[in-house]
Amino acid sequence: MTMVNQKIPVNPYNVSSSAKMKDVLLIALLAVTLGCATADSRDLPEPAASGSRGTDRSQLAIGEIGSSRILSSTTHRVPSENGIAHTQDVLIRLVEYANITAIRGTTSFLSAAEIFLIEGGLGHNYVKLGFVTEKEFGYNYAITVYGDMVK
Repeated sequence: MTMVNQKIPVNPYNVSSSAKMKDVLLIALLAVTLGCATADSRDLPEPAASGSRGTDRSQLAIGEIGSSRILSSTTHRVPSENGIAHTQDVLIRLVEYANITAIRGTTSFLSAAEIFLIEGGLGHNYVKLGFVTEKEFGYNYAITVYGDMVK
C-alpha cells in the first residue's frame, strides 16, 4: 500500500464556514441597525393637528418641528388613586429669547387623560398645559418643546 502525498487545504483561522457566515450576518445586521438608529427624526411625518389638539385628546401636537431644536423635554406622571380625578396645570418657561415652534405631548400607553393648551405656546417663550383624568386614572406624559433662539 502506497500513500500518496496530498495537500489538505488548511483553514488558517481554524473557523468553520458556518461560523464565518454567522459573522457576516452579524456585521450586516449591525450595519442596518446603525443606519436605522442614525435616521433623523425630522424626516418622519408630522402628526396631524387641528387647533391645539388632534382628534385624540390624549396626545398633543402643535406646530411644525422643521429645523427647530429641542428646548425642553420633561416627563409628568401622576399615579392612579381610588375615587380621585386629577386636574393639573404645568407651566414650562424657557429663557426669554426662546421662540416655541412646536409642542408634542405623548403618552406611552392608552390614556384616560386629556392634555390641552391653556396659554402661551407657539411664538412665546412659555407654555402652560393642562392635564385632566377620569376618576381612578393616572397619567404619564412626555412633553417635548421645540423652538429657536432669537436675540
